[in-house]
Amino acid sequence: SGESGVGKEVVAQMIHNLDLRSKKGAFVAVNCAAVPESMMEAEFFGYEKGAFTGSHRAHKGFVERADGGTLFLDEVGDLPASMQAKLLRVLQERCFFRLGSERTTHSDFRIIAATNRDLYADMLAGKFREDLFYRLAVIRIEIPPLRDRPEDIRWLTELILQQITAEQGTPIAMSEVFLRDVMARTWRGNVRELRAYLEHAVVMSDSGILDQPMTDRGPAQPGNGSATTLPGALPFLHAVVAEAERGHIRKALGHCDGSLGKTADALGISRKTLWEKMKRLEIST
Repeated sequence: SGESGVGKEVVAQMIHNLDLRSKKGAFVAVNCAAVPESMMEAEFFGYEKGAFTGSHRAHKGFVERADGGTLFLDEVGDLPASMQAKLLRVLQERCFFRLGSERTTHSDFRIIAATNRDLYADMLAGKFREDLFYRLAVIRIEIPPLRDRPEDIRWLTELILQQITAEQGTPIAMSEVFLRDVMARTWRGNVRELRAYLEHAVVMSDSGILDQPMTDRGPAQPGNGSATTLPGALPFLHAVVAEAERGHIRKALGHCDGSLGKTADALGISRKTLWEKMKRLEIST
């Protein structure tokens, strides 16, 4: 579980890749919110030739294609009640019927479900089946938003640029100035927004080197102009926030005689987070 854009599917794919199932079966990702309710049963369980008008050949559904591997259900909270009941039976029995078939089909799959909603609250409100909730909630992985793990921004930026390099076949480099600017920004859209910003920066770069902070936010956002500067030449908001954070940490370090452990406790953060912030803000003891 986690906010939109934190990378839930990336984590699910990693779990699959690190397991022996990656050698036996596929990682089948399903966006439950994108499948029309009228087509859900056919898409999940498949169908035989002639099962309905237009079914000119047999079709394997998501559950069958995940045999031996992993079935990843994104936005599982958007499943309609009728499909929740059918999915529960498959999880219990590990078997199902294709549409138009009387033969039982078995599938050995791991299920990973993701949501940006509070499924427990939905369950209490009667919007999500209690039995299915407890079937899925055996192990819960909460992925925090990017604003709560700023120490991840550096390696995520480097990883994303490596991926863009591989996709475009052109080497891309960045300066420490550009990286510090990225780390000082607030990413409300989480990793998804960070990637969009970096893709925009690469497209706007003539040399393949990201050496200066961008003068706009990248892809347009509702309610925001493209420029980060405000009328009257006011400083960037992220720069103001970074300076306030820098001053507060320095003040705390002074009160705690330079002790990182005491300073972290006083600020209510971990020592690792404090160290990362000091590194990003160029604060020395």
